Amino acid sequence: GYGKIRAAWTQVGNEAFAYGTATPYFLSAPFTTAAGSILNRATLGDRLGNANLVNELTTELEFGADLRFFRNRVGVDFTYFYRKSTDQITAAQVPSSSGFTEAVVNAGEIDNKGIEVSLNLVPVKTASGLEWNTTVNFTRIRSLIVDAGEGGDIFIGGLTGGGGGTIHRTGYPYGQIFGDKNARTPEGDILIDKTLGTTIILPDLQIIGDPNPDFLFSFINNFSFKGFNLNALIDWRQGGDMYLTTAGS
Repeated sequence: GYGKIRAAWTQVGNEAFAYGTATPYFLSAPFTTAAGSILNRATLGDRLGNANLVNELTTELEFGADLRFFRNRVGVDFTYFYRKSTDQITAAQVPSSSGFTEAVVNAGEIDNKGIEVSLNLVPVKTASGLEWNTTVNFTRIRSLIVDAGEGGDIFIGGLTGGGGGTIHRTGYPYGQIFGDKNARTPEGDILIDKTLGTTIILPDLQIIGDPNPDFLFSFINNFSFKGFNLNALIDWRQGGDMYLTTAGS
């Protein structure tokens, strides 16, 4: 038998993306007047920089164990981790009346925690050289937006061809999908416009899906015999919503 336990604590900083602290002007081709005068042109960017940015900070705590039995024919590897990221650097949407469409900010705190379990078995190992090695992996991760900054939302990206997109919202898991949603009665029945015969859409965009899976599972097999190898892999992703633009258009 063999056993090993491990523990680790790490803290890593991450700097801002290029030019995130500045609001640059973009140079255009010079304009020549009818009199021959040359005028240089520049356009102010639509993203407001932030000279007071601080670095992102990610702190992680991890515990694990590696156990082997029966001359390494049975192995178990278990890991638990907790990760906290603060002062996330992102480009948040701002009212266009400000002269910009987005502003670079330090906003938010994200927590991630999860477990990873790996079981390795050698069910068959013969003197003739035939060996079957199989590994089963299970991963379960949970994320939480503890703080999405002022307003409680950070807009990450839009859906093609319409409103909505991906959003970080305080109190919800990472990367929620939001968009148009049907109005319903307290009992859950969809409301219909009697005049048009169509569903009634709520006036504000709502969370319509969670892309985060319940768990990930993989089943890996390797068969070897006298220099020949055969590999087979099965991947299973349980849960998690996705937005299909083809079906949504």
